[in-house]
Amino acid sequence: MRILALDPGIRTFGWVILQNLVPIAHGGEHKYLGDDFDRLFKIARTMQALCSAWRVDAFAYEKFFSGGAMAMRRAAANYQRGGLDTMLKLVCGHLPVCEIHPNSMKKYASGKGNADKYLMMAAIEQHMADKQPGYFDRINRYQPQASQHIVEAYMIGEMAYYLYEGQFTRWLRETLSADKIEILRGIQQKQKPWRKPRLRKEIVLNGGSLIPTD
Repeated sequence: MRILALDPGIRTFGWVILQNLVPIAHGGEHKYLGDDFDRLFKIARTMQALCSAWRVDAFAYEKFFSGGAMAMRRAAANYQRGGLDTMLKLVCGHLPVCEIHPNSMKKYASGKGNADKYLMMAAIEQHMADKQPGYFDRINRYQPQASQHIVEAYMIGEMAYYLYEGQFTRWLRETLSADKIEILRGIQQKQKPWRKPRLRKEIVLNGGSLIPTD
């Protein structure tokens, strides 16, 4: 199964493509310019191009959350008014889509839903050292500005993969800790993060316009 995972940010975003939990491509952009709506379209166009070029089977992203400082809340409100969630659903709506809440991702990675950036990054580094040795260091070396968003996108993709499988089998119990399995089970029961495809036609972003394909 090939999943495109996205961690969107106000000034930076990162993405990872996982093939059965193995990262096969990643990227990000740091301090991309423009107003909130320009950045929204930049993310949406990038995701659409990746979905098409890599022929992904599913799309997962961290739902934008309007918590934190006042400036963060204002920017998040603009993103929500501009419809980042809606835009992503449109450009990737022909695929199964998984939404992961930030607090759920933090709890899965570090054990704390309110973990700060430093605790999160330390927990992800340890997790990835076991799952993908050397990958965390390569991201920090070659794409340091967007590295936080890229590795968080990896965690989102991993969670989405396990939630898509939906069966907490013996293999999963041997792969993950009991705490992580309980977190995934809780997300699956309460949030129902995966949505089946709803659009019959793929949407094309062309100069900021939404044009249904023939």
